[in-house]
Amino acid sequence: MKKEKIKKQVLTVLHDVPKTRNSDIELTIEVWKRFYKEHLILGKDQKTHYISIYKLFDLPREDIISRIRRKIQNEEQKYLPTSIKVFEARARKSKEWREYLGYYSKDLFFSKLREYYRNNYEHKKN
Repeated sequence: MKKEKIKKQVLTVLHDVPKTRNSDIELTIEVWKRFYKEHLILGKDQKTHYISIYKLFDLPREDIISRIRRKIQNEEQKYLPTSIKVFEARARKSKEWREYLGYYSKDLFFSKLREYYRNNYEHKKN
């Protein structure tokens, strides 16, 4: 699936349905319902939608939709969460994941690099 096409779909949904700015699952469901209806099965109540697990190959994945949403909100500063609690929770989770995965900020990276060189090379000069 083309990323630009999915980005346009995500932008449309974020614009039209503010609650999707707070939940990647809500956002994914709304994208699927609006743009991929042919892959959904409508329940007997005419409200509930189902998906055959094999149709998942034809739908944009939740992680792709989430990644696009993060780019739109974090880099472009558009369609930000409507809840400050969601904003704070995402910031906290992002920090936790970065630490867990071993990602460093530039400042921390250079600090660790300086420490490494001090410990491994400066003592050899003397």
